Amino acid sequence: MRQKYWWLAGIAGLLACLLRPNGIFLFLPFCFEYLRQHHFSWRAIRWDVLYAGLIPVGLLIYGLYCYHHYGDFLAFSHGQQSWKRTTQLPWVGLYRDMEAIIAKHTYLRDFLSHSLDLFPDLLAFFLIGLSAVGFCRLGNRHWSYVLYGASLWIFANCFPAGFERPLLGTGRNMLIIFPLFLILAQLGRFRWIHLLYLSIAVPLCFFWCFQFIVGYPAF
Repeated sequence: MRQKYWWLAGIAGLLACLLRPNGIFLFLPFCFEYLRQHHFSWRAIRWDVLYAGLIPVGLLIYGLYCYHHYGDFLAFSHGQQSWKRTTQLPWVGLYRDMEAIIAKHTYLRDFLSHSLDLFPDLLAFFLIGLSAVGFCRLGNRHWSYVLYGASLWIFANCFPAGFERPLLGTGRNMLIIFPLFLILAQLGRFRWIHLLYLSIAVPLCFFWCFQFIVGYPAF
């Protein structure tokens, strides 16, 4: 998009939608970047803006694939019902997860058990905030990253699971919000933040790997 290869960006977005349905959110930074490069002037818009339409085509193709194999165009969405996921406001899952920790009265153990999803979710929320209004904000030229990151975070948190772990799977979903790593890189220029992050991240990495190996929901 920065090099104005709109057709290539559209194809990349199409392929992203084939991989994961939330690839549809690439539509937002595409439109923002296109308008930014055209000075947000409607008169400057040309026919190449139609390449943005390639992005939802990827989701359409996958829906047709689901209909052909399962007889359900939205099988990828309806399949989430087995996890008892419902549509909620983005903070509901966080609230329920913390409520589940407190309800068991074994705070430390359950807090550590839930940390695999809770920590990355809270960290992502914090970093997205910094990218918009913090001292290391990305700036107007990079607002497409902010839009993309915020939309993915909201989407991941709007469908909490109905089990004792409302944020189940949210931690790994934060990894695809790649703009967060740009903020971490900026923060890492401060030595004390760099060392603090490593001192927390390395032990958590080993702890979470252990949780995953033994089956963390039963930790």
